[in-house]
Amino acid sequence: LEFRRGPLRSLERVSGAMAGAETRFAIAGIQLKVDPGCLTAAATDGHRLQESRLAITSPTHEKFVIGAVAVGAVKHLPESPLSLSFAKGLLAIEWADVFLLTLVRNQQFPSSTPLIPTGNPFMAIISRQSLLDALGRIVKLLPRRGSRSAKFSFGNAALVMTAGGVGDTPAVESGVPVQFESAPMEIGFNADYIREAVAAFPGDEVEMRLGNPGNAVWMFPAGRADSMSCTVMPTKL
Repeated sequence: LEFRRGPLRSLERVSGAMAGAETRFAIAGIQLKVDPGCLTAAATDGHRLQESRLAITSPTHEKFVIGAVAVGAVKHLPESPLSLSFAKGLLAIEWADVFLLTLVRNQQFPSSTPLIPTGNPFMAIISRQSLLDALGRIVKLLPRRGSRSAKFSFGNAALVMTAGGVGDTPAVESGVPVQFESAPMEIGFNADYIREAVAAFPGDEVEMRLGNPGNAVWMFPAGRADSMSCTVMPTKL
């Protein structure tokens, strides 16, 4: 397979959701799925699932997991044409005058299809940069240890995020305009997970598909669910 920078961006955009090898070795890495016409990179830590898709020309089907160390090396490669080839548990990456050979794992992630709540009926559209700025204010004041959860209150004109206010942790509130045509809704999410996903998204707006407060959120660059998406499980309020 011959590529330019595309597959490396796919790794960069999902790598934040990788599980740590010390806790979940089976999913500690990025799964690459090669199909005719599409390369899908996926990472999960059991609390979130992030996927990035790239249109390619490929005559084959392949699926394997690249370990975290190899991901760290590959995603920092410079902009230049590169080729991927794989056989018998090995992935070879060639670019310029450098050749990287790494083992890949044949075990597969659980199927992502049942995990993605594509049927969530409520839609919120938010400015990507405004959401990043608001989440940045929230996460700075959350305790480094303990809960990193924030309450997301969706209204017709604003999304208000609140966190803290327990023990010695000061309460913090931050809001952004939102397009949300439904009854007001409150859901808890890990603020770091939402922020890392939004930071990886391209484009100017984020689309969030919501169900009831016990459902995961499905989010992606507005109108572009086929390019990249992230599913995040809710937390208790």
